Amino acid sequence: MPSISNCQHCSNPEPIPLSKQNCPSCGREVAHSNVRAANDKAELDALENRVNTAEEYAKAQNCTNQLNAFEADVKTSGAVICRPLGEIKALTASNNVLYTTFYNQVDGQQRIPEDNEFDAIRESADSLVFPHYHKNILFAALSLDGVGVTNYGGHSLLLKEEMISHRASVFDSNTLLFIKKNKISIGDPIPLGFRAPWQKREKLAKAKLYPKITKQTKPSEHANILIDQITKVADPDFIEVHIFGVFNRGAIDKITFSSSNANRADKVIIESIKKKLDAANIQYEDK
Repeated sequence: MPSISNCQHCSNPEPIPLSKQNCPSCGREVAHSNVRAANDKAELDALENRVNTAEEYAKAQNCTNQLNAFEADVKTSGAVICRPLGEIKALTASNNVLYTTFYNQVDGQQRIPEDNEFDAIRESADSLVFPHYHKNILFAALSLDGVGVTNYGGHSLLLKEEMISHRASVFDSNTLLFIKKNKISIGDPIPLGFRAPWQKREKLAKAKLYPKITKQTKPSEHANILIDQITKVADPDFIEVHIFGVFNRGAIDKITFSSSNANRADKVIIESIKKKLDAANIQYEDK
């Protein structure tokens, strides 16, 4: 069977460039660019080496069972996007509304980049991680409890696995912060072993977060280990999910509303959104 980097439909022997979503020989659609990048053999080998390091550490610390339990839990994790209430209201209003990328919003004159450090260097950073396909990538966080990185919005959208598993990959952390932390410049390669296909997300979590697992770690702590929310002295730390393309409300499994912090007007909006969710058979809960 040919590699995922090659066309699965024809005899073209050459790997498909990551910039292309169709085989240049037969024109048929191939695996999504981020998925092909995550399934690269060198990438998977480097990830396996990191996993081996994690397992050796756990053995030395006598916490192999706890690390394996964490890994098993993360295998059930989902992709969650946190957004403000207004965006959730718009997205859930109709099947015709799409959640799209930052770049599609800017190119469509629906959004103006902000005058801050993040938006100023966003495209440079994304181009390093997703060369020639960065405009097609949506961002989410890996979560065990349906709650995402609340710094990005007070309400959490949990996506259906069946709608994203074929087009999603995972990355060590926020791509921009990763590039800054590792002092990666234009032209530098991204270190290997820090991304994985969706189906190996638990391996990446194991490789990254093993130092936080001890013999005393309980399963109830796993969600907060996977997502370490923002503090006064640090940015939130999480495993970033990269999803190729857009989605509508049909991709939403559940919405978790931060109702306890909502004012009276927002609570009215939340109740109106819930009526739309009921009609669309989308789950929701309040926290």
